[in-house]
Amino acid sequence: MKQKGFTLIELLVVVAVIGILASAVVVNFSGAQERARDSRIISAMGQVRPVAEIIFNRYNYSYANVCNAGTLNTIEGLQALRDDINSQKKATAAISCVTNNTKYCVSIELSTAGNFYCVTSEGKAGMATGACSATTYTCAGL
Repeated sequence: MKQKGFTLIELLVVVAVIGILASAVVVNFSGAQERARDSRIISAMGQVRPVAEIIFNRYNYSYANVCNAGTLNTIEGLQALRDDINSQKKATAAISCVTNNTKYCVSIELSTAGNFYCVTSEGKAGMATGACSATTYTCAGL
């Protein structure tokens, strides 16, 4: 009399195949999470420019208050942007911010090492290969 069902070897093969497929999905999903975090950081960085213009108009036509101690200041909505960026980086993000009365540059390194997102007072925003320069108020590669 034949018994119906699967052998132990067949079940182990199915479990192994399911495990391999699941690991491929998990690896792909972690990359999607990093891209989503980077997108949210880029969105927050895009909001720096309008806030910087508000600061420029409210503080004697000067960008000097956009930055404080090399990072974004905590006035006029910049604190909320800084908090949002920090929440995406899962730590205090290394936001680089340099400014004088007439120019500013804000940058942050994204998930992939060596990729920066940069926003400047000259109206430039985008991917860069380096952080803000304190002498040119721009980012390398922007």
